[in-house]
Amino acid sequence: MTKFLTAIIVVVIAISIYSLQSIKDDVNYEPIYSVEPKEVAGKVLSTNKSIDDELQSFNNTPKNVAKESATAPNSTDSTDGLPYKIQLLGIVYSKIESESYAQVETQEIIGEFSVDDEINDSSVYIKRINKKSIVVEFESADYVIRLGRSNSLEEQQLLVEFDQMTAKEIGSRPRKIEHIVTLLPNLFNDGGKVIIPGQNPDLFNSALFKEGDVLLEVNGFNIDDETSFAELQKHVRNAQTLEFVVNRAGRRITLYLDIPSEALKL
Repeated sequence: MTKFLTAIIVVVIAISIYSLQSIKDDVNYEPIYSVEPKEVAGKVLSTNKSIDDELQSFNNTPKNVAKESATAPNSTDSTDGLPYKIQLLGIVYSKIESESYAQVETQEIIGEFSVDDEINDSSVYIKRINKKSIVVEFESADYVIRLGRSNSLEEQQLLVEFDQMTAKEIGSRPRKIEHIVTLLPNLFNDGGKVIIPGQNPDLFNSALFKEGDVLLEVNGFNIDDETSFAELQKHVRNAQTLEFVVNRAGRRITLYLDIPSEALKL
């Protein structure tokens, strides 16, 4: 009888141990799925991607650049949205924005305006000045107004371009008197302008000027007369020889500057 009870106890203990081992195996169990690769258009696509791989793939996907980029300002050649007809008559364009200005006609009024100026109390503002057009702003919209065939400020435009030339660009072909000399007030008030080297000092030296000379005339044009001086500026561009009448230390002398023939073709 004792042996029989002992055998039963041993069997119970064995069954208990087996049950505990099964429970442990269930807790540590990790399911494994076997997924066959898919074939699309002749290419095999792997399906063994981790969550990290998917996130990385998403982050590297090109985004819609058009939606993220800043919206370009509204700009149109049509001026239908403006309160009045605006006609662009002339432009003086400079590399220095503050020196640029435009001549505009609106409501039969002609005026000259720089960047940020309001045109004749119209709530239309000059936003940008280009070489052949201007951009105006009205009620947060931009409008392009283009210059016609002629520029009413052509002469002023030339002077600005000449002002910004370097000595190398000027070379031996002066386009204005200031390419040769810089004109200063004559404090003795006896006529003429005191001169020092201009934008290209080589031209000053070639004419044999001396600093402190008083320039009176150039090719017969009087330096002190505004109308005469304006004509001189145009004359200089095409002159083959420039003749300078100078007061040097109380003596009236004449100096010359010849423009090389090859320079006349520039």
